[in-house]
Order: sequence, then structure tokens, then C-alpha cells
Amino acid sequence: MDKEKIDFEFLKIQMDSLHTSVRSKLAIVPQIAALSATVLVIATFSDELLQITGLFKASLSVLLALIPISLLFYLIEVHISIDKGVKIIEEITKAAPGELMKKVTEKQPKKIVLFNFLANYYPFFATILLSLVIVYTISQIWC
Repeated sequence: MDKEKIDFEFLKIQMDSLHTSVRSKLAIVPQIAALSATVLVIATFSDELLQITGLFKASLSVLLALIPISLLFYLIEVHISIDKGVKIIEEITKAAPGELMKKVTEKQPKKIVLFNFLANYYPFFATILLSLVIVYTISQIWC
């Protein structure tokens, strides 16, 4: 192998590692926000631990709002990664855009295609539903 090819392979490995690290950091944000909000709610069970003040309501609202926002950013990042991966595979196989995925889905039974569709879009629908519940919860905190 010549030096340029080795450098390119090394760069590719480093970029994959960097991408995985960034995605992992994005994935942990909603978990941290959810756990923090849970701790605040549990702390309110005893008046001696934490008084429900404006600062408490603001903190809880911010932590609750971080959950769907960070989930949405994470889902967008995963979607972009999938699109980039498909484009790279299409470039390598010299397939027309969309042709490769069309071939894959044509060979699958309709039940599997439907399952893949639901599995692909369920996280977005669940995030939207969770967002609505959190917006309602935040509104109830302040009322």
C-alpha cells in the first residue's frame, strides 16, 4: 500500500471514532436530564429536603425540556449518519441514488417492509408524544 492510501484509511478510522464519540455524548444527555428531574421530584416528597420555589420550578422545567430536545438532536444525528452511510455505499457500488434501498426493499416481504418503516419512524413519533407530555407537565408545574 502506498502512503496516501494508508493515511486515508487511518483518517477514515479516526473520523468513525470521532463520530461514534459525538453520538455517544448526545445519547447520554436525555438520560442525565431524566435522572436529574427524577431526583428533583423525589426530593419534593419531603418538605424538609426541598421547598417548591420558583427556582425549583425553573430547574425542573429546564431539565424536563432538555429530554425531548436532546432526543430530537440525537435522532437527527442518527438520521444524518444513516443517510451518509447509504450515500457512501451507493458511491462505492456506483448505484443511482435511492436505487440500492429500492432493491433491498423489493426483495423483502411486505410485513418486513412495514416493520422496517415503523421501526424507522417510531422514535420520532415517540419523541413528539413525549414532548407533548412534557410541555403539558411544565405547564402544570407553573399553574
